[in-house]
Amino acid sequence: MVGLTVSVTTIECELGAVSNLNRLLDSLAPRDGHGSNHVRAELLGHSLTSPLFGERLMIGTWQWIILLECDIRPQRLSFVA
Repeated sequence: MVGLTVSVTTIECELGAVSNLNRLLDSLAPRDGHGSNHVRAELLGHSLTSPLFGERLMIGTWQWIILLECDIRPQRLSFVA
C-alpha cells in the first residue's frame, strides 16, 4: 500500500511549529471533509527548491525539509498502460 498524496516543505525544528501547522490544516481542510488529503497536499506543495552553496543546502539553522503523507487511509495504486 502506498499513499497517493505527499507534500514536501520546510518547517522550523520546533514542536510549536508542527502543532500550528496541524491546527492550520485542520481548519482549512478538516479530515471529515471530502478530499481533505488532496487539499492538504495542494496547499503544502509537491516539490521544493533550495539553493546550494558549494555542497551545502542554504536553509536556516533550525529548518528541516520534510515529506508529509497527507492521506490517512492506505491506497492501492493502479497503473494503466
